[in-house]
Amino acid sequence: MWSYKLIKILSPFLSILSLVRNKNSLWVFGARASQSFSGNSKYLYIYCQNHPDIRPVWITKSEEVVNKLNIEGVEVYHAHSLKGAMICARAEYVFITHTVKDVNMFSVIFSKVVQLTHGVPIKRIGWDRNRSRKSQLLKLIRDYIWGDYHCVFVSSEKVIDCFASAYHCSSEKIVPSGYPRNDVLRDPDVFSHPLVKEEFPLPFDPNEKIIAYLPTYRAFNTTPFYEKIDFKKVNAILEGTQYNLLIKPHPGTSPPVIEGYENVYQTNESIDIYPHLHRFQALITDYSSIALDYAVQNRPILHFIYDVEEYRQNRGFYFELEEIFPGDSTTSPEGLTKWTQEITKSKCIDDRQRYHSEFVRQEGLACESIINQLQKSNR
Repeated sequence: MWSYKLIKILSPFLSILSLVRNKNSLWVFGARASQSFSGNSKYLYIYCQNHPDIRPVWITKSEEVVNKLNIEGVEVYHAHSLKGAMICARAEYVFITHTVKDVNMFSVIFSKVVQLTHGVPIKRIGWDRNRSRKSQLLKLIRDYIWGDYHCVFVSSEKVIDCFASAYHCSSEKIVPSGYPRNDVLRDPDVFSHPLVKEEFPLPFDPNEKIIAYLPTYRAFNTTPFYEKIDFKKVNAILEGTQYNLLIKPHPGTSPPVIEGYENVYQTNESIDIYPHLHRFQALITDYSSIALDYAVQNRPILHFIYDVEEYRQNRGFYFELEEIFPGDSTTSPEGLTKWTQEITKSKCIDDRQRYHSEFVRQEGLACESIINQLQKSNR
């Protein structure tokens, strides 16, 4: 739309509004390149609906998200609409999960940007990951223009140094609040909003058990998971049991649909899995920090790390995997099928809670902690 292109050009000039017309209590939220309603921003945004002293506004470049939130009667604007650009420029705080591209990046040049992040840093992120020279230069320019984050809210004290290094910012700006997305596991009643309870149809009987496979993103060329796992064999193992395998690919990927099996099902990669973690009796993942979120339930976890050496070389890790991984791990497809066979009698729960408590903050609701921290800093 031509009007969106015009506003995109004018956005840097609108950002000056943040210097002269900053509006207290106007909090702007965005996530994942402004294309989805998800992550820590989503849960803090929903939680803020119950705070009359805060005006939460969602900003997105997705017409689908605009329509979806409009139906629920909450405030949302397209990032490149005039209203959206001005809202971004005038906000007291701008909340993101990835980068300033989560909102209207040109309207928030002078704004207080709050980084909610999107996971415990098992794999290296930001400045710590291996980058091409071109990528490093672009990041340097972006960081110079937008400057430091106002503050960064993270999962626990254990990861403060990781984020300080990744974002090139002072550790004093990094606050171990816990993650808003995990509040839905701690207190589901707080998040009874229709936007949390998304429809999640499954072709399984409600009484049957689900093993979820949630692989992480890979930015380098490697053998994809669907070529590594023998789904025919897994399906045969699950036949006659109460278990089914649910596959949800990472939203940054578009693998072929795995179908034609009675006990193996693939769901849309864009669905928000967090409100449904409690429904899974076991989890298979790899280097994703979702394992640490899931570990609070003290259920079986397998890390299927078939490309661990490639991942270590191309991305790198902050911790020894044995130090941070809850549950079991295997590098072979055979190990995965064997673990699947033994899942109903799994005893691998000894250290799961310890890992979770070290890397994911336990006490209280993260949303309330974040709100209190920001409102207190303005007094």
